[in-house]
Amino acid sequence: KKANFPVMQVVGWEGCWGMVFSCAAYLVMYFSPGSDHGHFADIGNTLTLMANSSGVAMLVGAYLVAVCGLNSSGIAVTAVLSGMHRKFLDGMRAGMIWAFAL
Repeated sequence: KKANFPVMQVVGWEGCWGMVFSCAAYLVMYFSPGSDHGHFADIGNTLTLMANSSGVAMLVGAYLVAVCGLNSSGIAVTAVLSGMHRKFLDGMRAGMIWAFAL
């Protein structure tokens, strides 16, 4: 609250750090043995699948928009209220998913 950073800048940095850690995890999974063309996760196969399937590409795009909205609203809640409120709402989100999934 005291730093007063713009909300979208904080969301952007969250995305950058998430991408860095995801790339590091993909490197580890690529060089680990597994059943996906000899790798635990084959990033080349994943990118080919997304390039050749418009449905998968649209789902990935929708996921990115949803995550951006979730992070933006979470940062806005933290800016107005507190981190405790954000964590409480995250827990409620998980509870609502469980309630409607049952």
